[in-house]
Amino acid sequence: MDVIFDYIELNYITLVILVTTAGMMLTNRKHRIKETRIICVMTTITFIISIAEYVEVWADTYNKNYRILYYKTAIVYWLYPLVAALLLYAIDKGKYKALIAIPLLVDVVITEEVLRLKALILTGLSMWELRMLRTE
Repeated sequence: MDVIFDYIELNYITLVILVTTAGMMLTNRKHRIKETRIICVMTTITFIISIAEYVEVWADTYNKNYRILYYKTAIVYWLYPLVAALLLYAIDKGKYKALIAIPLLVDVVITEEVLRLKALILTGLSMWELRMLRTE
């Protein structure tokens, strides 16, 4: 139960903004706003980001395995650009909406590669073994 109270305490402003946004979405659901679904997805992703950010505090407070922080970092690095891309998609009225996904895809590929290398290094593989895995 302390974990939940700690999470609420550390993310109070973010949670207030999310609840307010969700409340506005619920009160305006009678109006057919095209971007409502995108805003709901952005709100959900922002909530997931706040939980992922709390994982670092949780791991430090309760002396958990720090490997989880690599996955937390990858998730956060993937979700922040996704929220930005969704925001741009929601406000863009042009015909080039698909171009918004290019920076997000580049970010996902780079972050995934870095995460894979860190995971291999953490398992104790030497640089020679890493090169051998790369050439296969």
